[in-house]
Amino acid sequence: MSDALEQTGLTILGGIIAGAVGVLTARWQRRFEAKNEFRVFISVTKGRIPKNGFSAFHNTTKKEIRDAVSRLIPALCSCNLKLVESACAAYIDIDDQNLDEKNEEEWERGFQLEVVHKNPPPKPSDILKARLDRLYESVK
Repeated sequence: MSDALEQTGLTILGGIIAGAVGVLTARWQRRFEAKNEFRVFISVTKGRIPKNGFSAFHNTTKKEIRDAVSRLIPALCSCNLKLVESACAAYIDIDDQNLDEKNEEEWERGFQLEVVHKNPPPKPSDILKARLDRLYESVK
């Protein structure tokens, strides 16, 4: 009788351990997939940066970025969430003046440097790429 109880107890314990391992593995897998999906989205968005029309691109992608961050939130711990939210805010808050197409043109940049004697503003494409890179790197 005691052998049967012992065997039953071990079977129940084994089931509890297997269930816990299964739940933890599934949770880890969901988090991994959410982070990977976000990184792929950011990479694809970065690849879509146009050669002109930077403000229109930025305005279109702001909602897409917010949606992607919203889907990612359940997979993040609070410390990573703050990093992602900060990077998202930095992307969304890009001033349209910084995305002026003339800043992308090399002749304008040369004019600023040679004639006006001041450093030209960063290229709009570089600004967008840097902010998207920050979003990509914020997901750990």
